[in-house]
This record gives sequence, C-alpha cells and structure tokens, in this order.
Amino acid sequence: MNAAPRPNRVKNVMVDEFSRVLRNHDDQLIEALRAVEGIPDAAYRVDGSKVFVFSKLVQLVKERLSTHPDAPLEELARSLVPEASVTAQEAIASWRILPEPYEVSSTPENGSRILHRPFNATLPERFEDQVALNEALAKLLLGGVVPGSGDFSYKGQPMSLRASLDIAQLPPRPKFPSGHKAPENIFTVLSGIDYEPGFEPVQAALFNDVKTLEAEWARDSSAAGCYAQEHYSEVWARTADLRLESLNSRVGRAFDTESLGELRALYPELPMLTDDSLLEWFDSFQTDICLTRGWEPSRNDDFLFYLYGMAVSDQDDADEAVRVGHWMACALLHGSDTEEALAFGLSVTAFATELSRLAARIAAAMRFLVDEKTTPPLQGRRISTLGDLFRQSRKYSASSILAQQAIAKQPASEVASKAHHDVQAPDL
Repeated sequence: MNAAPRPNRVKNVMVDEFSRVLRNHDDQLIEALRAVEGIPDAAYRVDGSKVFVFSKLVQLVKERLSTHPDAPLEELARSLVPEASVTAQEAIASWRILPEPYEVSSTPENGSRILHRPFNATLPERFEDQVALNEALAKLLLGGVVPGSGDFSYKGQPMSLRASLDIAQLPPRPKFPSGHKAPENIFTVLSGIDYEPGFEPVQAALFNDVKTLEAEWARDSSAAGCYAQEHYSEVWARTADLRLESLNSRVGRAFDTESLGELRALYPELPMLTDDSLLEWFDSFQTDICLTRGWEPSRNDDFLFYLYGMAVSDQDDADEAVRVGHWMACALLHGSDTEEALAFGLSVTAFATELSRLAARIAAAMRFLVDEKTTPPLQGRRISTLGDLFRQSRKYSASSILAQQAIAKQPASEVASKAHHDVQAPDL
C-alpha cells in the first residue's frame, strides 16, 4: 500500500543574529593566527625601522588562502610576516595604527592634537594637515618624541594636562546631615587602587587625599540616600512641593493608554503629571533604571526619587537622577524648604560630578603605570575577538536565559524575509 504523498511544506528558518555577526568577521582566522608561534599577539610590533601589522597579515593570509586553500596555515603565516611588516608611515596612513597609548583629537577650528589617553594630556604641537600629523605619529610609533614644551614630561615626552588635577579646585563640599548609617559595601573609583609613582602631576600626597575624600564622600552621600529611602512615605506625602509638574513640558512620545488607569491607581500622589507625562516618565524609569522593556504597571518608590531628580536638575544620567532625588529628599526631611533642597541637590551634584571625574582620571593614570610595567615596549594592544568576550563572560558565573521567537505570531511577509539562510552558530 503506497503512502499518500506528503503536501509541500515551507520550511521557515530563523536567522541567529549573533551567528551572523560572528560569521561576518575573521575571528576564527584571527584566533588561529595569533596562536602561531612567532606571530606577535598584538595589533602592531616595532622591529627596528619596520612595524609588523597584524591586520595586514590577516589580509595577506586571506588572499593566499583564496587561491591556495590547502596551504598549511602556520607555515603560510610565518612566511608572510616580512610582507606584513611596513614602514611607520605606512602603518599610520594605510593601516590606521596609532602608537599606544595615544589617540588623536581633531576639530575644524583647532586642527588636530595628539592625546596621551591615560594621562588626559596633550602633546606640544597642533597639526593643521594630515601629513604633519602622520609624521609625528610615526615618530612616536618608533619610540621617538614630539619636541616642544609642556607642563610635565613622561619618559622624555613633554605634555600638558587638559584639565587640572588640583583638589583645591573642586567645588565647595556640601555637608550632609550627620548621624545616618551608610551601607556596608560602598563602591569608590579608587578603592583597590594603590599609588604608583611616575606621573609627575600626581604625587603620593595628592593621591591619598583624593582617595580619602572620595571614601568619605561616598559614605556620607550613601547614608543620606539610605535615610531618604527609609522615609519614602514622608516624601510621597510632600509631592505637591516637589515641582514635578515641570516634567509635563518634556514629553514628546505617544503611548498606548491601556496601562494608564493602573498607573493612576498605583501613584495617586502624582495628579500633577499629565497622562502622557506619567506614561512617558514611567516608561523611561522602567527602561533606564529597572532595565525592563514591555513593563507591567507596578509600585516602586524609587520612581519618586527619579522624578524629583529629573525635575529639578535635568539629569541626563538616570541613575544619577535617582541619587539626586535621594539627596534633595534628605534635605527636605531635615527641615529644608523646596528652594533650599533644590540648592542643596545642585551643589551636591556639582561636587559629586567633579570629584568622580578627578578620581577617575587619577585611577586611569595609576592603572596605566602599573600595566606598563608588564607591557613590552613599542607594541600595540593584544589581539582580541568577540569570541574572547563570550568566553571571558563564562568565567564570572554568567547565567543563561532562554529567548523564544514565536513564528506563528509574525506576519508571513516578515517570516519569509528571514527564511533565506540556515545559519549555524560557530563554536566559541
């Protein structure tokens, strides 16, 4: 008995976006090449007057393999190292090599400057054309210096800070109400970083002063934030005094009003917000603070502090807006009126921003000095791939999540547009 013929069926294959990203790069070849003995595992390496460029080696190997696919990779790669070694000028101009740890900052008005990235400092000369700039970069690449004057020098290279590292130039330090308990674990930029000599603008005394000040400030500001959170009900009761109605003028998106009734019931203290404003700000809070899309209406007391911080200080940083809201709420809870709380919040924000920036700059300089001790001279950064990132993440107790695509719920045209390739994710 013959079986009835099966009807023709369309097989829909959903494309894995990560697989497409990986397959569109040369990661597997790059990882194979950097493992070959005798091939520098670096973006570049200077050898006398020549510069080995790893990206050129990759290109050369790909070209040879396209015509000789059976060629032994290791032997082929080693044979192409001399051809992948170019002059410093060619490395700069043709292969976009930049000598570590420098970068270039260019503006139409001021031309180009060479920056020492970890020190946040500029080299002496200003360049009006690309030729002169490339000559200076080539000189640095080979271990030379760009002559001129500067505020200090490092290994013979004069340079000048782009911004002061003087602790005395910080804004006035606001004083938080005392007697509040801080959390046990408080992050600071300089925690876990020790002083490393070698960067003339930062001596041991300055380093210790900034590290101590940052720790004290983190403790006091965190304690104020905890106090505000512990007394959130008192802050909710004073929403009429917080000028939240100013947020109504800063909305521009249209939202489905299906959730509006639930939000109004969950936040009866916010009648001053228009319907569009409440929906948009809650969506922003969920997206930027809770990192949630496709949210369901819920009660979250930090939403109030977020609104308060956004209303009075126009913060671009959502997390910072919550902290500003905490600090101003703390001032209100200790007897300040609305104007005084606003002034306190702004002064705290100004001090916190500049102190954080100062600590971050010092930390970057110290990390550079430590890393340079173990980094071979005249060599670029180690070669890395997207696969390295995935493998590294697995070392830190990363958990997996299941993502599902419901083909049946997608329009037929959309499914058809995705069903062109059967892509298999490469092994990482």
